[in-house]
Amino acid sequence: MDKEIKVRIEKAEIPSILKDYFLRNYHVHLYLNESVLNEVEESYIEYDSLYEFDNAEFYSYVIADIKKQDKHEYFYHYIKKFLITI
Repeated sequence: MDKEIKVRIEKAEIPSILKDYFLRNYHVHLYLNESVLNEVEESYIEYDSLYEFDNAEFYSYVIADIKKQDKHEYFYHYIKKFLITI
């Protein structure tokens, strides 16, 4: 993983558990880029501001959806579909 994305992860407005996962996972660099990280951050901020939801379930959806991201053009719209059910 390059240094720029590591710095961006550390500065992201996402829970520390999710940051830790992104920084420690050896394969996340295959899926995570600036655009996807921005969408994860926007999703978290939006849902955290508007709803009470289970963070563990959010992490689970984010991690699963990031791995499927190559099959979906827009991660944000894909994750949003699942977050509505939380």
